[in-house]
Amino acid sequence: MTTYRVGGSAALFVSPTSLAELQAISVVVGRYDLPVLVVGRGSNLLIADAGFAGVAMSLAEWAAGIDVSGIEVYSGSAVALPVLARRTAAAGLTGFE
Repeated sequence: MTTYRVGGSAALFVSPTSLAELQAISVVVGRYDLPVLVVGRGSNLLIADAGFAGVAMSLAEWAAGIDVSGIEVYSGSAVALPVLARRTAAAGLTGFE
C-alpha cells in the first residue's frame, strides 16, 4: 500500500468507505487498545521490513474529496497534493504553496 511497494505487512489492514465504518473501527481499536497507522495514499511512507503490529487504515477510498467554496478549501486526507494544487490554482487561489 506504499508508493515504493517496500517493507513488511500490517497485522490488519482496513479501508473504511464511510463515517459509520470509521466509527465502528474506532470502537474496536479502542476496545482492544490496538496501535493504528493512518495512511492516505501511501506516498512519503516507508514501512520497516518487520511490518507493523497493528491496524493500518487507508482513507484513500473515502477521504479523497475536494470542495472549493470561495476562499475556503476543504480537502480529504487522501487527496494527492498535486491534484489539490491544480484545483486551488484553477479556482484562482494563491498561498497553497
